[in-house]
Amino acid sequence: MTAHPPGAPPTYRIRVQGRLGPEWSDRLGGMKVTVEQGACGAPFTELTGQLTDEAALMGVLEHLYNLGLPLLGVERVGFGRTEEASVTTARLRGEQTR
Repeated sequence: MTAHPPGAPPTYRIRVQGRLGPEWSDRLGGMKVTVEQGACGAPFTELTGQLTDEAALMGVLEHLYNLGLPLLGVERVGFGRTEEASVTTARLRGEQTR
């Protein structure tokens, strides 16, 4: 894992099975909350945002665990890069990617 530039916290994408509303954003490190439909029609929630360090990431993951939401994936998507995330989300939806 490469170190991020000084002063630039990494961006993470976390996916859990089920639905969370946008009101959870403040309790989950200010991450953007989006609900999507998976390829089989089951909903999943995607959280995207910058977290200051791995301790902040662990805090978000612990909160999701305490809510009983099954974890589908965690990715560090970089420092503002979103192309990788779009491909991953498309795959979860069952869409064709290049």
